[in-house]
Amino acid sequence: SLPPEILTTIFQCLMEPDTQQQHQRTLAGNPPSNRSATRIPITITHVCRYWRDSALGCPFMWCPIVFEPKDVGNKYSLPYLCLQRSLGAPLDVQIRCNKGMDPRIWGELAARSSRLRSLQVTDLLAPEQLRDLRQAVPLLHTLRIEVGHHLLDRRWEGEDLPDELPELFAGSTPALRRPTLSLFTSFSTNRFANLEMLHLSHQIYRTPGELG
Repeated sequence: SLPPEILTTIFQCLMEPDTQQQHQRTLAGNPPSNRSATRIPITITHVCRYWRDSALGCPFMWCPIVFEPKDVGNKYSLPYLCLQRSLGAPLDVQIRCNKGMDPRIWGELAARSSRLRSLQVTDLLAPEQLRDLRQAVPLLHTLRIEVGHHLLDRRWEGEDLPDELPELFAGSTPALRRPTLSLFTSFSTNRFANLEMLHLSHQIYRTPGELG
């Protein structure tokens, strides 16, 4: 059998994203999808006991972590298992929200904030869901927050909805360079100090002075 260090290198190659494809998706305004990558570790652990033991000893194998609505309320789901097995590795997390979403996910992320490298939240139902993300994130370089389509529809129809982004990460995001935010027209409590670019989408202003 292959030595563990060679096997680990092969695993790492399997987990590396197609950076060119992800760059093209980002330019097109679409968040890179990592759902298929989440199945790779499970497939590897089913090959044989030696491969399983090697994979369980590699924290980087369990990232990216993608939470679908059905996963968030189930502590035995694959994404929560990946969080546990990631140990001290940097975290790349995607979360798709839904109505009645279990709030425990935000606490799980807050407890691992020092390892959070990228965070993508889609179909957000209410800005208040983010309020538990209060700890500093020294590694975070990618942040994408998109609200649900029904909120956008209600806002286009003229309904007065909260559009202030809550203060996130104690205002400490030293590695963040290019966040993407949808709907939020004000984020005055967040001091993104080192940005190179800020992508705002689905902005609706009634007067020129409404940009926060």
